[in-house]
Amino acid sequence: MTTYKAVSKSLYDSSYETLMNDLNGFHIVPDVDTENALKELLKVFEGGLRSLLQPSFYLSSLDPGSGKTQAISSFLKAWKSNGFLPEGSVLVGVKTKEEIRALVNRLGLDDADFACFTSDEGINALGLGDRRRGEARILLTTQQMILSRTRDRTFSAASDFHYEGSPRSLRIWDESLVIAEPVMLSWSSLAALVEPLKPRSRGFALRIERFLGTLSDKLGEVVAIPSPFGDLAKEALKDRRGLSDAHVKTLEGIQLVAGRSMWLVAESGKAERALVGASKPLPADFAPAIITDASGRVRGTYDIWEDAGGLVRLPAKANDYRNLRVHLWATKVGKDILRHVGASRDIYDEVAKAMEAKPDERWLVISYKASDDLNVHKDLRDTVDEAVSFEYLSWGLHHGTNAYKDIKNIVIIGSGFYPAVAYTALALAASGKPVGGVGLETLPALKGAEFQHNFLQAIMRGNARNSRDGIAGECDVYMVVSKAPAPAALIREAFPGCVIDPWGPPEEDMSDHGKALVEFLKSYFASSPGKSVTKKASREAAGIPTKQRLTTVLGEARVQQALVQMDVVVTTNKFVGPDGH
Repeated sequence: MTTYKAVSKSLYDSSYETLMNDLNGFHIVPDVDTENALKELLKVFEGGLRSLLQPSFYLSSLDPGSGKTQAISSFLKAWKSNGFLPEGSVLVGVKTKEEIRALVNRLGLDDADFACFTSDEGINALGLGDRRRGEARILLTTQQMILSRTRDRTFSAASDFHYEGSPRSLRIWDESLVIAEPVMLSWSSLAALVEPLKPRSRGFALRIERFLGTLSDKLGEVVAIPSPFGDLAKEALKDRRGLSDAHVKTLEGIQLVAGRSMWLVAESGKAERALVGASKPLPADFAPAIITDASGRVRGTYDIWEDAGGLVRLPAKANDYRNLRVHLWATKVGKDILRHVGASRDIYDEVAKAMEAKPDERWLVISYKASDDLNVHKDLRDTVDEAVSFEYLSWGLHHGTNAYKDIKNIVIIGSGFYPAVAYTALALAASGKPVGGVGLETLPALKGAEFQHNFLQAIMRGNARNSRDGIAGECDVYMVVSKAPAPAALIREAFPGCVIDPWGPPEEDMSDHGKALVEFLKSYFASSPGKSVTKKASREAAGIPTKQRLTTVLGEARVQQALVQMDVVVTTNKFVGPDGH
């Protein structure tokens, strides 16, 4: 699928030879289809370098470990060996500054060949240095830097990325790209800004209050965010003293959408409302650009982008995952469960049991980021025998690293879901269209696709990424995830050929009195939602003889977990059902 005019094969040939040698050095042996897809990617790199590509975004979605990222470094090494001929220049955007350091080490370039552009002075000093980056054939930067420096201008006008006064011809975006940044501003998060802003910007605080007052009767409507809010938010962020992380996040969101329109929607299952929308998309003249993202074959955002136009899929092939064994425990495992000492006990005990069965092997655990009231890393470390060694990654940091590629045992706790309205914001961002330019009711549900995206990135941190002849490496994954949305089906689709085994404690692991109490409460709240029932009535209905015995039953971990799963709150004298008072 060549998308540009015929070119000389000299650079392609040398880059292909370099790539195959590099992959062989990493013991990666691609199958025929994957090798052909890598060849096509190298051809597109050369087309970009020569300014021969059509102005689209080109997506390579080969699986992790197939050689996509290595193709970037092999191509650049071959280009250097060719005396940087044909003429051109290169911009590579990666997710983190750490990845830039790793790429510098991998490329083996001379200082005169490259420069770096980040917010880190130490990294910027590498290569030709910050002051001479416009002279460097290859510029390495972060994706966030590209987004921020092109937010209010075209790519052609963003001179920070120029080579000798002109935009760089080959633009590579390594890892996931959504054409705009999704933004969700809840009513409560905006209201929470008012008091901390008053001492530093009383006018801004009052404007936010007045703005919120205009939204009372606009549910479902498109709302314009006042343009001055952008500069006011930027000014407020200059001194962050007295601002919480949540305040900062809200102000940064306001900056992204000031002067744009958002939808006012109700948060699913909540009385609260939220504004959803997206930042201004990447400038159109950033294309042509090449995206290398393993999630491309499962992530629904690319389907939306492709339907909207401007995205071209390059050849790709999924690996065979016959060597991937997924031990699946589908249960309620949100942050509320893990915060609850009793309800989380079964989860940690079962994970510890699995890990302690292989005490001499390495483990990687992926779960929630630590907060003031939840620290999965610490809670699991306190549960697992100290002889067991494991690494820990939190959601959001579970991609773009090869540091754990030889680990054959992975534990995933939690489904990594977003707030419901965040999926709407993400769909709007993926479309690249202004709010109102796409019908809210026509936006696809992205929850399942994002589940696949996050778990593909998580599982492929480990040994499964070490493929040979198109067959993924051996890996055991122990997953504790939500029962919805149909995790087994989504996992099978994302990892063709994988083996899925049930895992977790037996559902019957509860005393007879505990079962009777849970069944009574289920039945009661099914017919009386939002109500409450006394402990005495519940005890008698469940056949529990005494108050003391009820206290013992309520101490059972499985009973506690069941109550949390039903959203039943236990007070001094009664059980309060979902949304009850």
